[in-house]
Amino acid sequence: MDIKAEEISYVISNEPEIPDGKLDFLKQMLTGDLGVDRIDYLVRDSLHTGVLYGMFDYHRLLDTFLIHIGEEENPELCLEIDGVQAAEGLILARYFMFSQVYFHKTRSAYDVLLMEYMKELIKEENIDFSDLNVFLDYNDFVILYNIKQDSKKKDASKRTRLAKIIFNRKHHRRVYEVNANNLVIGQNPEGIYKKIEKKIIKEFTDEINEGVILFDRSMNRPTKFEQVDFNVLDNNNLYHIFNVSELIRNLKKIDLFRIYAVKGCGLNSRIENIVKETIKPYVRRG
Repeated sequence: MDIKAEEISYVISNEPEIPDGKLDFLKQMLTGDLGVDRIDYLVRDSLHTGVLYGMFDYHRLLDTFLIHIGEEENPELCLEIDGVQAAEGLILARYFMFSQVYFHKTRSAYDVLLMEYMKELIKEENIDFSDLNVFLDYNDFVILYNIKQDSKKKDASKRTRLAKIIFNRKHHRRVYEVNANNLVIGQNPEGIYKKIEKKIIKEFTDEINEGVILFDRSMNRPTKFEQVDFNVLDNNNLYHIFNVSELIRNLKKIDLFRIYAVKGCGLNSRIENIVKETIKPYVRRG
């Protein structure tokens, strides 16, 4: 079987878009809302982090999968009506893992710090990650070694300071968090977040350049929690999951915007005032 790189990319990332029903079915099975990748990582991450949020009855879920032949004879992965509760377990497990683990404020702080460190490393070392072999060489062990070595340096470069922060676990602290679900319905959260960023950058230009203040938005992550999209089969009729499960229909996407700052920098109250003043017209009342 001749498998093309573009097809693999589409199944993993949805790009480039390829109009192929069978490829769509493969995507549903592997990376879709009910895909085996999500089933696997939720249970595995729950085990390795020592929390129970990611546990659900995946045996029941797998037993209720169906293949429905739709338009143009294309197969579609859907669910028996009796499997709705198992699907709700999966979606809730994913929601809790994102809210309590993947987007935990401290874990997210290290995500941002590591991304900032990698930017400095790539820039200073002139690393070309478009070369696949170079990309594969920079595995976890190599990155951790670089961080450890950089943390021992005496210079005051941004790269060294970030390495010290990461290696010595002196992470930035969350100063303020904005949840899009608390904003007035119909507002564009991204536009509001950009207003906050612009005001903080204008007020604290030097601190931003030095990495004292950092921004983070959950919706900018490669993996995010959004509303799901799959069908349920009941008496040979297809229904979208929203028409069957009120619980899943009412789950909101997780859209958080956070501002972090170096512990003890003395900027917290000024940053808080800027954020509160900016979001005041957009916050839901009652």
